[in-house]
Amino acid sequence: MPATRHRSHHGGGQGAADLLYLGSDCALARRMCGAAEARGVLAAFISARRIVDDMRVSDAISSEQGTTVAWDLGDLRVCSRRVRGVLNYLGAIPASLMVTYDSEDREYVHAELTSYLGFALSQFRNVINEPSRGCISGASDSLPYQWEFVIGAQVAVGVPSFEISVEPRPTANEIVTADFYDYTNWDPASRSCSSPEEDAVLLKYERPRGTPVLCWFVDDALQHLDATSGLPWNGARSSRPVTAMSDLVRKLREHLSLRMGQAIFFVEEREITFGSIMPFVTLEAGGAAAQGEFVDALMDALLR
Repeated sequence: MPATRHRSHHGGGQGAADLLYLGSDCALARRMCGAAEARGVLAAFISARRIVDDMRVSDAISSEQGTTVAWDLGDLRVCSRRVRGVLNYLGAIPASLMVTYDSEDREYVHAELTSYLGFALSQFRNVINEPSRGCISGASDSLPYQWEFVIGAQVAVGVPSFEISVEPRPTANEIVTADFYDYTNWDPASRSCSSPEEDAVLLKYERPRGTPVLCWFVDDALQHLDATSGLPWNGARSSRPVTAMSDLVRKLREHLSLRMGQAIFFVEEREITFGSIMPFVTLEAGGAAAQGEFVDALMDALLR
């Protein structure tokens, strides 16, 4: 997605940005773009490809002001001291974008760029999902790691039964994958979607029973949605599931250094099972009202 700027109603430097969205084109990017314009602020949207192809760095360090990050991307100027908020939706810089470099240099350049972005984003004052533990957008932990954390948290929420094996034997309600970081795969029919290498270590896990419930969060603002209908979910006849899910999400986002993201739970009567948490939101899964509420909470966090 090319960088998109919205002219502020209250003025501002030519080509300078008040808000940054770093990531690919998606529903959230487009909604944030419209919300920024409605609030009269300048928002710049920068893709991973533009970072690789166009970004020129002119950072500065002084004894009085410390580190100032400064980027030039064509007619767009980014200065860490001016930017009020950053939505860090990068996830990672795809290594496939490094095609302009010699094959023997690509791995090194990719590692250096990833390291630099981790440093640079830590210099902005208000980053939603800042780099953590070597990851660009918060800490991305594998599904087994997340489940082990929940088990150790001693909360009234279960996790799926799972097994790590080179020869898993799935039943009808189990998923097998070579991607331990696929946070959205809850369809048992997808077990054959990938072709792992021979003797690859695979993850087998059970799709929990019950209603799939999404928990969207931005800082302390949480929404619970029925993942099937996209409508708000309030726990049916009891507030216990909502409380239990909210408490666990708070523990997880603190542990993973996430200010924004999405968790999925499965609820059947009194049984609550945690599925996964990720630093992204599938905005299309919610209805129009839920999307609007989430984007409002996001903008409040970015402009605080």
